[in-house]
Order: sequence, then C-alpha cells, then structure tokens
Amino acid sequence: MKYLSLLIIILACGCVGEPDFPSDLTITTGKNGAYILCEGLLGMDNSTLSRYDENTGNTINDYFAKQNNGLRLGDTGNDLFAFGEAVYIPVTKSRTIEKIRLSDGVSLGRLILDKKEEPYRLTILNDTVGFCTLVSDYIQEFNPKTMQKRGEVIKVGPGPEGIAANETTIFVANSGYGDLRQHEPKASTISVIDRNTKKETALLTNLINVRSVHLAEQGLALYAMYSNVNTPIGLKGGLVRYDSRTLQETNRWLFRSPSSPEFNTKQDSIFITDSVGTWVIALQHSNTPQLLFTRNSTKEIWHNIKRHPQTGDLWIAAYPEFSQNNGWVSVRSLNGTEKKRLDVLLTPRAILFF
Repeated sequence: MKYLSLLIIILACGCVGEPDFPSDLTITTGKNGAYILCEGLLGMDNSTLSRYDENTGNTINDYFAKQNNGLRLGDTGNDLFAFGEAVYIPVTKSRTIEKIRLSDGVSLGRLILDKKEEPYRLTILNDTVGFCTLVSDYIQEFNPKTMQKRGEVIKVGPGPEGIAANETTIFVANSGYGDLRQHEPKASTISVIDRNTKKETALLTNLINVRSVHLAEQGLALYAMYSNVNTPIGLKGGLVRYDSRTLQETNRWLFRSPSSPEFNTKQDSIFITDSVGTWVIALQHSNTPQLLFTRNSTKEIWHNIKRHPQTGDLWIAAYPEFSQNNGWVSVRSLNGTEKKRLDVLLTPRAILFF
C-alpha cells in the first residue's frame, strides 16, 4: 500500500514556502543526542522532527517547528543525512530539501524543487556536490552549500530510492516499488552512473525490489538491501555485497523484509532487523547472520535500526501496524532487553546521532 500511495495524486497537500529564521530560541538542549524523523501520513503535511537530549534523557517532539517559529517540515519526510555542521531532510510530497543546523535544528535554507520533482533519498559527496533520487525516475544533483540545483536531471530506472556516490560513480537503487512496477525495464536493478558524463555505465541485476545502497569499508564495498514483494510466493529479501571497483557480487545474505543495514564504527559488523528479529553479521568471522533477539509482536513495524556510537545499544524506530497512532524508538541492549522507550510522533523513519 505504501508504494501505491507514492504514485497517487494528492489533491490537498500543504504548501511549503521559504523558512523564516527564528529571532529567539527558547529550547535549551545538551550538545549530544539524536534526531528522529517522523514521516507522518502521506498527504497530511505532518512530518515532524524529534530531538532526544542525551544529558536530560528527554525527548522533544515537533522540535523543528518549535525552533523555527512554527514552520512545518512538510509532507512526508524520508531521510536524514548529516554533513559537516548541517542535516539535510528530503520531504517528498512538499518537493523540498530542508537544511538545518546540526547543533540546534534551526533552518539554514530550503531547496524547493520544480513540479513533479519529489525527492526521496539523498547523499552528499562534498561541500558543493550532493545527489537526490526523485520519485519521477530521475536523480538530481544539487549544491549543499548554496542549496541550489546543478545541471539537468539524470534518468534512471523505475522507483529510485536509495543512492550512494564516490568521486567517480553514482549508485542508484531502482526498486520498482514492490509489485507495482516490476514489469518495467530496469526495475529491481542498481544503476551505475559515471559522475563526469552522467551516463549509465553498468546495471546490477539479480535483485528484487532493491531499496537502499551503501558504500562501506573505506568505499571498497557496495551493499544493497532488497525486500520481499508479494509475488512469487515465499521470495525473501536480503543484503548483497559487491566489490565497488569490479562490481562483482562477493556475498549475499537472505532476510525477510529487512531494514537498511547499520554498520558499526569499525565497519566490521552489520546490524539488520527484519520480520523475524534483529541480526548481526560479523564480517571478519563467520560471515553467517546471528540472531540477537526476536520481535515482541508481529503487529509492530520495525522501520529502521541504528547503533549508538558510545553505548553500543540498538535504537529501533517502530510503530503499530495498520494504525494512525504515534510511534516510538525502542532502545535495546544486544540481548534484546529494552532499556528505554522514546515516545515520538507518527511513523518514525530515520534516526541520526550527533
């Protein structure tokens, strides 16, 4: 249903304009903590940003609006990407990329894209080069410093979601939106694009509904996450590792409806959550996924997983299935014990530590 809703026309979306900078900040927080992006409901203009304060243990919901004179984040925020002293948030139906100051959530600018240019995920290579995927089957280069578009859009496959880039190459996950567009050319593939020519040089196949791509291991490895579709019956999702230079597949692990992978700080272990539970892959040891703990309930959606860089705890963004109730972040030890729960707003999607 989520993929179908991405393609329907929303007749009444809230308009999002240029931000007004706050004249007086009223919220005092500690230096360290986490941002939690809640995407809200499609068409309801209710994406929000929560902030967890490490010093007090408090969670401030709708933090972005409180720090920016009531400014709305917009309709369907889908990603958090930190670069330097800023955080970038693509907001799909509002057609914007929001730039906020990492330290206090104050808006530093907003890139408003053209009609039908709806951003989904993004990556930033350096001060002046970033790329975002667009729901319309393109990617767009932009300048993260000036918050302006650069050049023309680049055509990719159907349903582009995740994106990663290095100095020479851009990698784009063409999901095909589950079953919806699997019959179209380039669905369930990864487009490999030359950064200089902006032309596709290779296409990685043997995937299904590939949703995210990640460069890791000092850029030597490309990981791709793919997930179940309804047909064929019983088909699992999984995680694939490629050599980023040769584009040869080097490993594959099967999961059922997996989240995007989370790498530890040394990038020698991968954490992933699926419909069974939470797993770890120790890359320098057995390479076999080990189940850390199972899910409490099949009626919960575990949307994303992050590992705290200091405590090592796993933070899981979750919300009730088929519900418009608020979600939460479950903070768990590696044995699955829930140490605390942070109550946030609708549909938490992404977590970013700072």
